[in-house]
Amino acid sequence: MKCMFCPFLSMSTHDLQTSQDICCKMCFFISDRIKMGKGQSQEMNTLFRFWSFFLRANFNRKMYEEFRKLAVEDSLAGARYGLECLFRFYSYGLEKRFRSDIFRDFMEETLNDFDNDNVYGLEKFWAFLKYYKVKLRIY
Repeated sequence: MKCMFCPFLSMSTHDLQTSQDICCKMCFFISDRIKMGKGQSQEMNTLFRFWSFFLRANFNRKMYEEFRKLAVEDSLAGARYGLECLFRFYSYGLEKRFRSDIFRDFMEETLNDFDNDNVYGLEKFWAFLKYYKVKLRIY
């Protein structure tokens, strides 16, 4: 399986060996998810946890989009861990560096989560608004 992440890892952020290691691990975890099924891979939970921390300091659009897509898919299959990691990324990542497009995604996923009778996203969103040091104008 050709790895989808190698071209997106920044060589300025990581040396080549570290980037290759990260790439191989991500591909392994996603392969395990494919083999085990959506929401069934404990290895994938490791990747969700990694993404929730890594992307805060090393944002990468393609990696983020894959994170979001897989977390939502797993959640729809009944496994919420990935989505909860995504909400932690949103709340703590936006505190570190605010991005309006990511904030819009945060709002959208919070509403989706609430529409599915869950409040975890709403709790994270409320906490972000309460503790974020910059006053936001939400339209």
